[in-house]
Amino acid sequence: MSELRIEHLTSPGIAEAMARGMRTAILPLGATEQHGAHLPLSVGSDHADRLGVLVAERLGDALVLPTVRIGTGARLGRCGRPRRDPRAPSSPGRAVPG
Repeated sequence: MSELRIEHLTSPGIAEAMARGMRTAILPLGATEQHGAHLPLSVGSDHADRLGVLVAERLGDALVLPTVRIGTGARLGRCGRPRRDPRAPSSPGRAVPG
């Protein structure tokens, strides 16, 4: 199977892949944040997209779910930086609207 990303497959294509033994789903997680003025905000998510496909290829029985893109808040004028909820120091991944 050449395409492993389910977002590029049809429903019948996914069913066919599962019938052929695809039983694992890879869920890539990537940041949407500033990496400097010379790079797009999607660098972290782009890397997660590619890594998900590489892992699925290596496993041989996996499909790749759409990448969850984390961190779309703005803070201190720097677009795309996630912001932590200061009331929840034990959950660093929790973003708050901002």
